[in-house]
Amino acid sequence: MRVRYLALATDYDGTLAEQGTVRPQSIAAVERLRKSGRRAVLVTGREFQDLQTVFDRFDLFDLVVAENGALLYRPQTREEVILAEPPPPQLAERLRERGHQVQVVEPWSDLMGHAQAIALDADGLRAGSDPRADGAAKGW
Repeated sequence: MRVRYLALATDYDGTLAEQGTVRPQSIAAVERLRKSGRRAVLVTGREFQDLQTVFDRFDLFDLVVAENGALLYRPQTREEVILAEPPPPQLAERLRERGHQVQVVEPWSDLMGHAQAIALDADGLRAGSDPRADGAAKGW
């Protein structure tokens, strides 16, 4: 039985982009994929605003899923859809009630994207999404 793939989903950092750069061969490969009638989806943990500063070929993709799944971008219409809201304030309160030291960074959209949070304590409890180190997304 022959399987026909209808779409390709690719990560940005370390997959489409190598050491922060998208090679012309990678662009050409996505263009060939699209010309074959298949769809392309770009998936990244990066904040969308940050991604726009390093990549400008969103026209190659049918959809962009950014910010660890919190934001959907449709390049053809330039529509941004927030898929996840920030965690409720009660999350930090409950962690504090259990004795954890919690730091919540706000405002969400200005500093850390659309659905980002950090919670740390001395016991090693870590909760949140997409903390940044040297510009790269790290999931945890």
